[in-house]
Amino acid sequence: MALCFVSVTLVAQPKPKPALSWKEVAAWRSISPFNTELSTDGVWFAYVLSPNEGDAELVIQKTGDTTKLSYLIGATTFAQLSFSDDSKWVAFKVYPKDKDKKAAAKTPGKPLPEKVFLVELATKKKTEFERIRTFAFNGEKSTHLALLLTSAAPSG
Repeated sequence: MALCFVSVTLVAQPKPKPALSWKEVAAWRSISPFNTELSTDGVWFAYVLSPNEGDAELVIQKTGDTTKLSYLIGATTFAQLSFSDDSKWVAFKVYPKDKDKKAAAKTPGKPLPEKVFLVELATKKKTEFERIRTFAFNGEKSTHLALLLTSAAPSG
């Protein structure tokens, strides 16, 4: 005759996690391969963390250690950024913030200025340029940054 013992253990069931809200989904951030750049000497790597909704962040990280610079660059899905050929400088465009874009949508015709930040990587010194449409370094020497201004804001 065989005896069979059955042991019933009550295991506390963990509470199910609540479903994700739309606010949480909108805050998810991703890195697009089109928003990344490696400096010519391979010392710096830049990438953009873009949320589904809201303002993006540009991260410039040294590849050999933990040095990391971070800049909010506004509401954009594609960021314009460039390292100088000597890898001493990085320039990138800063777009209007998400809240400013939404407010401007209610009052059409109001221009939203874009900026360019120029950062000297050794010192982390940042210089801002207002009302810039596009920019470019002058080639291998990287002694100049060319800036194309947007048209002047309408008066009134």
